[in-house]
Amino acid sequence: FPSHDKSDVQGLARVSMIDCKSAPLQDERYGDVYRSDSGATQESWSVFIEPAWRRILALAAQGQRRFHMLELGFGLGVNLSTLLAHWSKYADSDWFCYFHSIEKHPLHLDALRAAWCRIVQAGQSHPELCWLEQLESDGAYALSGMHRYQLGEQFLFDLHVADVTRALKRLNSYFDIVTGK
Repeated sequence: FPSHDKSDVQGLARVSMIDCKSAPLQDERYGDVYRSDSGATQESWSVFIEPAWRRILALAAQGQRRFHMLELGFGLGVNLSTLLAHWSKYADSDWFCYFHSIEKHPLHLDALRAAWCRIVQAGQSHPELCWLEQLESDGAYALSGMHRYQLGEQFLFDLHVADVTRALKRLNSYFDIVTGK
């Protein structure tokens, strides 16, 4: 993926906004509807985390200690937050997670924060949001390419800002778990 100078951020047209007044949350550019704010983490748990965790446990039973996960469509980051909260509680101390997510048009940081305020206020379990504070406030995280964030000693998060088809061609990796929106 190409790297970009942060000075490119001023002309950033890739960032999407979200309509936080609508119920459920909806992307203003494409009209994509995100999970309901009242059930986002529960849906993430049942659809993504629980099956992924079963796979991790099976691989760990075979001696694997490094786990590579790919998410097609980052959206609000609910799967990342839910997985990270579970990982920090239950992962063995010698495990390491490489979490990759591909998103063509990441949401604006203000939109992500507003959406997470709604999710937390709706009485959700408290997901891990340390990744949200690591995103660059100038929007550099939304520039084309790969953005890497260390989220604890055992967890690496790569946000790939690109078209899914192009990103998959460039990712030369094996993934233990793949999920999509």
